[in-house]
Amino acid sequence: MQENEILFQVSQIVSDADSFSLAVTRIRSQLALTIYLPRLVSPPVQTLSGSFYAAPLRASGRELGKLLVQADLPHRVSNYVGEQLGMLLERTHLSQNRARLEAELASLREDLATRKAVERAQGILVTRRGITPASARRWISQQAHQAASSILEVAEQVVAMEDARRSAGQSQQRIA
Repeated sequence: MQENEILFQVSQIVSDADSFSLAVTRIRSQLALTIYLPRLVSPPVQTLSGSFYAAPLRASGRELGKLLVQADLPHRVSNYVGEQLGMLLERTHLSQNRARLEAELASLREDLATRKAVERAQGILVTRRGITPASARRWISQQAHQAASSILEVAEQVVAMEDARRSAGQSQQRIA
């Protein structure tokens, strides 16, 4: 197989791979290589025999580790495999971070929506019932517990009832 074909196959494997380990496995089988990634997976010392070439595992100009390759491949190919796998490793890491951050953002948005609804419901209860803010929070919490629903649902019900009351009051004023 010619060098350019090898480079093309490696790039295809990396671009199609869903995971870093899958890409390593496919490259290993495609090129009949023995690939060790010492910082990621430490092989038993007994298996290390023959000649190895240490290609840098790189992404964004940073060296993430060394890719130890046991094969009779040109250094250019070994370096290319290291660069491709480094970029895949970085892409996988960024994807995991993005998923974690999106989940955190969704949680924060939900918390904010709950706080806004509870604050509004609390204000309505303080105004309508003449109770303290702490008593209003306790009442919302107790209602949620008794109804086996969330605090957000109870707060939204209080707000909806107030909105309905205001709408009914405005309708009666128009009629009179």
